Amino acid sequence: FTVKTVSDGKEAVEIYRECFEKGEKFDFVVMDLTIRGGIGGKEAIKEVLKIDSSAKVIVASGYSEGDVISNYFKYGFKGVVIKPFTIEQLKKEIIKILKED
Repeated sequence: FTVKTVSDGKEAVEIYRECFEKGEKFDFVVMDLTIRGGIGGKEAIKEVLKIDSSAKVIVASGYSEGDVISNYFKYGFKGVVIKPFTIEQLKKEIIKILKED
């Protein structure tokens, strides 16, 4: 995969919009739920889904409790990983959401 990194949800939405408008669709996105001093995943996914309702977004969080993590589908996320996670755990979520096509 080609990877793009950003510092917060606002930048993620901007990059997603720019790429989408150019016809460059992301296979999936991994978003942190909480960004200190910035927009986190809960807010950013709303904007990403306005751009692309079929976006495949995985939420990552260090908090295993909470409504967003336990009900991630309700917020538009397709998968979830709890930090610290292994590359194998992330791979499992990526494969799961990519198979949903």
